[in-house]
Amino acid sequence: MELIKSYIDISVVCLIVEAKKLDMSNTSEFKKAVALHLPSEIHIVLDMSQVEFIDSTGLGAILSLLRHVRARGAELRLCSVQPRVMAMFELVRVQKIVPLSRTQNEAAAAFTLSKAA
Repeated sequence: MELIKSYIDISVVCLIVEAKKLDMSNTSEFKKAVALHLPSEIHIVLDMSQVEFIDSTGLGAILSLLRHVRARGAELRLCSVQPRVMAMFELVRVQKIVPLSRTQNEAAAAFTLSKAA
């Protein structure tokens, strides 16, 4: 699985998951790829626009990412979540733990707003 890294601004990195599914078959690879993009105190936006399916191991990988990001003094937001994946998130209440945004720009702006408050 490839992740594309693009800086939105100096304190936010966007990672785009380029896989149709995030499940037991690729979560190990996902974790390794994401680990390369975890500098200290840099907020992460995880763009889920291409992910059409996620299972419990994929959810676990996202929660693991959240723990790592918070341990480095930053936060994680998910954006562009597809309806089928959103249904799974709602079922297990992921949105109560990991903030969701509609777009990359909206997610980045949310970091800026929370910093100003």
